[in-house]
Amino acid sequence: MIAEKFFRPATEAIEILLKDNASHPETAATIFHQYASFSERRYREIQNSSEVKRSKIYFERIQTQLKESRGSNDVKVKAQHKQDEAAYNQLKAENESCLGVAIKMYARCLETSDVYNDEASVRLSSLWMSNFNETWLPPTISDAFERVPSRKLVFLAVGCNSFH
Repeated sequence: MIAEKFFRPATEAIEILLKDNASHPETAATIFHQYASFSERRYREIQNSSEVKRSKIYFERIQTQLKESRGSNDVKVKAQHKQDEAAYNQLKAENESCLGVAIKMYARCLETSDVYNDEASVRLSSLWMSNFNETWLPPTISDAFERVPSRKLVFLAVGCNSFH
């Protein structure tokens, strides 16, 4: 609701102004950073919510019952399974959307200005590394890192060299 009502229109307006060179990059970076921070907080809230954990448990439990059940209650179990699957998939989709937006907005922030270099580069890298195994994420990450000037990510190379 907040993202659709406030952040998306603000970022769309800023994108137009940036194309026309009519806006200050620091202002744009602030909006991108705030949207990224909001999306990351929402992502973390969903990820850590008991509702997601409960939904996943119910979904898995019904799957097990479907495999084991026979007879008249198959219809009831299948109906419950569909409900649980829909609820779980909705939460999962919202969580993935928040993660994707956070990654994109941190990248736009870093691309636009140097104001948030320290925090945004660390947050972007952290989101990438903590979700490294997500199969849907590589195109989003690739697009994000293509936007970010490499000088803003030098700390990754320095950090990696310290492990040798």
